[in-house]
Amino acid sequence: MIKDEATNEPSVAAAGLTWLWSGLIAWLGLLGVVYLLSSLMGLPPAGLSFFVGDAVTGSSAAAKLWAGRALLLGFALLWAALYPRVRSALPRPEWTRGLLYGLAIWAFSLFLLIPLAAWLNGTLAAGRFQWMRLLGTGYGGYEGLAMSLAAHIVYGLLLATVYNRSRAASWT
Repeated sequence: MIKDEATNEPSVAAAGLTWLWSGLIAWLGLLGVVYLLSSLMGLPPAGLSFFVGDAVTGSSAAAKLWAGRALLLGFALLWAALYPRVRSALPRPEWTRGLLYGLAIWAFSLFLLIPLAAWLNGTLAAGRFQWMRLLGTGYGGYEGLAMSLAAHIVYGLLLATVYNRSRAASWT
């Protein structure tokens, strides 16, 4: 096993693509929560992708849908790639790390990413951002907000669990 001398953790080079595998599993879990809760709440499951895509493109509905899907997957993998670098700064046990990481992603996305994307795209100036409303409640109201919170918690828990177990299996 190749270890980082400063942290005694497996080195980033030795970790290989553990983050990618973990991120894909966590993303699938997030999608599962979104699809399950969307159907229970009477919301269209693809509506979340449309909602996210609308923050970055003002073109056709199909373009918004695919832009949203690409962004959701891209950010899921970005967060997964960042996790190994911040993991040791989060408190143990591993499920706590995952919970806190998922909550941090949720808060960052709602308070910064969605408004920033809307501002950069001009939807704020055009008045289209109004339907998104505070904290993304434009998709499903407060039920949609609760669904988003649950999905990000599941993402964080799965990411931390799969990453930790994959890493442990690879390095023992």
